[in-house]
Amino acid sequence: MWAMDAEGEQVTRPVLRAVLGVAVGLHMLAAVPVLALAGLLLVHAATGRGRLFAVAVLAGLCVPVLLWLASRAGRRWAVLKAAAACGGLSLLLLVVVYVLTPDGAARPGASVRSCYSGATAYRRSSLTNLVPEEDQLLLGTRVMPAADRLLDRAAAAELRENVRAVYAEMGRSPEFERLGSVLDQSYRDVLFGKAAVGHFYEYIPAKAPAGRLPVVIFLHGSLGNFKGYLWVWKRIADQSGVAVVAPTFGAGNWDRPGGMDAVDHALRYCASHPRMDPSRIHLAGLSNGGRGVCLAANRSPEAYRGLMLISPVIDEQALLAGCFAAAWKDKPILIIHGADDNRVPAPQVREAAESLRAAGLRVETRCWEGQCHFLFFAVRDQVQDRIADWLKHN
Repeated sequence: MWAMDAEGEQVTRPVLRAVLGVAVGLHMLAAVPVLALAGLLLVHAATGRGRLFAVAVLAGLCVPVLLWLASRAGRRWAVLKAAAACGGLSLLLLVVVYVLTPDGAARPGASVRSCYSGATAYRRSSLTNLVPEEDQLLLGTRVMPAADRLLDRAAAAELRENVRAVYAEMGRSPEFERLGSVLDQSYRDVLFGKAAVGHFYEYIPAKAPAGRLPVVIFLHGSLGNFKGYLWVWKRIADQSGVAVVAPTFGAGNWDRPGGMDAVDHALRYCASHPRMDPSRIHLAGLSNGGRGVCLAANRSPEAYRGLMLISPVIDEQALLAGCFAAAWKDKPILIIHGADDNRVPAPQVREAAESLRAAGLRVETRCWEGQCHFLFFAVRDQVQDRIADWLKHN
């Protein structure tokens, strides 16, 4: 019996080692992109929380490898202790990161709020909140040039500096920091094609005059409802005395089912809010949000007082179809774009504007020379001043 046990053990150990080796090999293969992203995050993160999360991930990735080495190494207990230390460090750092992550709740009387209803909810423990939104965007500017032929390294570097500037300012506002991020909704849409309706950001200037205020409903572009967009709108709102409501719809494909439901949800909210004037609602859209503006304006032209299209995808057919042109007589449309935009080229935007003018619509355009698709961040002071002035006169 002893001989059989020894023989069985001699057979079992190599099999277990082989299985463990295969498992670790698969782990390492799957971990390569995670390792690369965590390494980039550690090096390039702008926040301490982002760097702590990167260290937690890197320490956690070491554990399976160390366990595999323990099955083969002579100093097994030393390697097991190293694995336990890495695992403990990873868990400890994740707890610290979670404690530092915003709870998503605005304090009573705050000017800015992140509002959830329906199928949407704030997820404090999601990756998109454990890693600050700023670090996610900065990391994106590092990796996107490899996948996006329209974003070269020079443009990515410029965008990165603009993101840093916007989020550095916003980081000094505790009200905005407490909101967390809603980019989990964008990632869920990109990965699984699920875009929920129900979330929006709201900003009401603290020094706004009493009574009901004009409102801007802002539709974000592709990749999601960045909190940095709302920060840019904050100054516009402060200058012009308007409220801002910014609904979230996944990755910003507003023409998909549910897109117009998200806009209608924002409209109903504005109509029910005691500080918002439903007769003075302007609809604005950035990039792919421009398509959402065109569709929503065609669907309910009577609901809006003016339209703003920023670096926009313009759906001329939606704006010129049906009764929109007749219903929109004497209502203003502002189009802002960059002369060097390679995503929505300036000639394409100018041609669309001329088509709208030919149909009798009141269209005003502002083109910034030398600016690309990301002018909302790149020349935000000028954009803010132009939009605020336009709102005051409309």
